[in-house]
Amino acid sequence: MQSSTTSRKGQDARAKLICALWYANLGWAVFPVHSVVEGVCTCRKGRDCGDPGKHPRTRHGFKDATKDAAKIRRWWKQWPDANVGIATGSESGLVVIDVDPEKGGGESLRLAQERRGTLPAGPISKTGGGGRHLLFAHPGDRVPSRIGLAAGLDVRGDGGYIIAPRSDHETGNRYEWEVFPKAVPLPEIPRGWLDWIRNSGCSTECTGKPRNSQEIPPEARAYVFGAHSTSEAIEQAVQATLPTRPGQRHGKIFQLVRRLLAIEALEEKPAREHQWIIEEWHRRAHPHTSGKHPFDDYLFDFHYAWAEAKHPWGVEPVQLIAEKVRAGSLPGVANDYDDERLRQLVGVCRELQRYHGDSPFFLDTHTAAKVIGVHPTQAWRWMFGPLRADKVIDLVSKGNHREHKASEWRYLHPLDE
Repeated sequence: MQSSTTSRKGQDARAKLICALWYANLGWAVFPVHSVVEGVCTCRKGRDCGDPGKHPRTRHGFKDATKDAAKIRRWWKQWPDANVGIATGSESGLVVIDVDPEKGGGESLRLAQERRGTLPAGPISKTGGGGRHLLFAHPGDRVPSRIGLAAGLDVRGDGGYIIAPRSDHETGNRYEWEVFPKAVPLPEIPRGWLDWIRNSGCSTECTGKPRNSQEIPPEARAYVFGAHSTSEAIEQAVQATLPTRPGQRHGKIFQLVRRLLAIEALEEKPAREHQWIIEEWHRRAHPHTSGKHPFDDYLFDFHYAWAEAKHPWGVEPVQLIAEKVRAGSLPGVANDYDDERLRQLVGVCRELQRYHGDSPFFLDTHTAAKVIGVHPTQAWRWMFGPLRADKVIDLVSKGNHREHKASEWRYLHPLDE
């Protein structure tokens, strides 16, 4: 007989899928987000995650959001417990004002309405942490997302997303509707608010305090204004990852994060405590970029990379996996081969697949050759070739050597053998 706990989990998962489909039917683009189990994020960082239950499961995050019911069903079949994310901006016709009372959002909202106009009533969702999401109709022209528009007041517009009811929060509470979407139409944002959101260069206008160096943490201030010996590693990380031409933003920010994670004083803290670093990186990088992307895009890439980076700079994950394979047992299919190098490669591929879960893994011939002690040509022709022909692994996509991209593989045998 199925336990009541198992049954309840199944009902909760079903409810999330139903909500996701319902939002898509409203014209809102949705995507799966990591969930929380007993206060712990389902991402690979688990208890060490700095943003549990709030970051995307898919590779491109809110950029993968869709209204396609079939795709949504596939996602929730793969991740039944996934929280529901809604992409804001023109994609969904939404602008959301995020009010966090614990950071002074209630008072900021009151002052802003006195100065910018009273916000009309519309749908409201309660976040699991005690905040509120106020939903408004997107005006058509770009509305940027703003983190820190005022104390405890953020805006989720173009290039942003929210976590939607009936998602789970790290506190054990759920996101819920306070004012149901169909109970009241999406209202328009007053012109005074739109002008403020679009033109704001100050993150604390409602408190009356201008943003200046005194608001930057002491260790950040020392770094930004030029002089603190303990910040040399951060300075090196920033300088080493600055782009040299447009189109390098994603990769360079990911490299920056990996280098920062290698700094012991930073690795245990969540990304939001290091936001000043990406601000400084953006200031220096901006002359070498296309200039088409707002800072919010850089900030999202930084938070996403912080959540997704598997290893700090200087750590070679495949080497670690190879050591684990040598010290442990090989999969049964490895016994089909007499060549010990092939056997080791089978074990490495299995562990890489375990590491990546349902997604294919990346492995280039040079790395594989180094791990098993052969020439790269041998790794491709004599190692990868037989394993692919024997249906041990499958080539999902072949790497581009000119851009040094690894090939993408999938291990085809059971991972528990």
